[in-house]
Amino acid sequence: MGITEVSEDHKPIRNKHPDLTMMNDQNDASSDRTMHNIEEQSKPTKLSDQTSFLSLGPVGKLDHAFALFVSLFYLYWLMISSSEIGIPRDESIYFYAADRFIDWWTRLEELGWLSSLSRGEVDRGFAINHEHPMLMKELFGLSQYYLHQLLGWITDPILAYRFPTMLMASGLCYAVIVLGCSLAGVWAGAAAGLALIGMPRLFFHAHLACFDLPVTWMWFALSLAYLGALSKRRWIIGSGVILGLAFATKLNAFFAPFTLLLVTIIHLLQRRRGGHSLAPWVRRYSWLAASLILIGFTIFLIHWPWLYHDTWSRLMAYIQFHARHVHYPVDYLGHLYHGPPFPIHFPFVFTALTLPVATLVLGIVGL
Repeated sequence: MGITEVSEDHKPIRNKHPDLTMMNDQNDASSDRTMHNIEEQSKPTKLSDQTSFLSLGPVGKLDHAFALFVSLFYLYWLMISSSEIGIPRDESIYFYAADRFIDWWTRLEELGWLSSLSRGEVDRGFAINHEHPMLMKELFGLSQYYLHQLLGWITDPILAYRFPTMLMASGLCYAVIVLGCSLAGVWAGAAAGLALIGMPRLFFHAHLACFDLPVTWMWFALSLAYLGALSKRRWIIGSGVILGLAFATKLNAFFAPFTLLLVTIIHLLQRRRGGHSLAPWVRRYSWLAASLILIGFTIFLIHWPWLYHDTWSRLMAYIQFHARHVHYPVDYLGHLYHGPPFPIHFPFVFTALTLPVATLVLGIVGL
């Protein structure tokens, strides 16, 4: 404010100190800016407003439509080429285990839940291939029973068993394209989707009533849920649900939380180096960890009636089976390996020989 003199009749007259007026006005403006900054800093900040290690952009309707078109085409392609893919050894035992589940499933109405969950009925329905969880074998059996036997929508019984895997492969294609569109636009999404479906080894596994493609889809879905949980609370619960389904698919999923833990540590270190507060992120990650542990393991235990009896001994048998899993011979660069240790370059050479050259080149350039 300036210094203004007032006449006897209380009318203001000319300011005799213009320099002081300008100085005081500048001080007032500076003070106002300081108070505004303090107020802004004191406001609570949402996690979704803070800088994360991955910036996801909006995905438009056309992006979703494009992803849906490509994924449905991929599903159609898998279905019409199924008859050209033979039945590996593992797939045959999963067919049989799926049928035993359907035997148990169709007796539910007659016996009721309590009798169906008795030790004798559980052993009859779930003892076959009990070294693997049941989710995918249940889906294989339900698909063959309803889509082939009852409804006749799929005339080929082998295709009916394989259909759940093909659906997951189609869903994986859709999710990869959408993520690519979100990160870098439609061209990146298209390139990511085409690179995925162009992998010969993945194309083979996408046909089989086995667990390799489904657990790949579960890993990717869990990664997306993890990213969603950083900004939306509902995905904290969703992450636990997806991890439970991943546990119910194949043992490989047990390594996923450790991968996410490493990503979490890297993120927190980035925040710390940037001088940001870690408290809100630590709380968010703590809730996420609780969801993964509690919901994830609960779904895993509930989905598998085999574990309802002698739970601890059967759970330990499941873990020990894979800890001491038989090794299959591998012919690698002229040498037949019957077990580890393998050469350190083994995964890199196999990757180079099983991925298209264009995918390898673009991946290296992207790094």
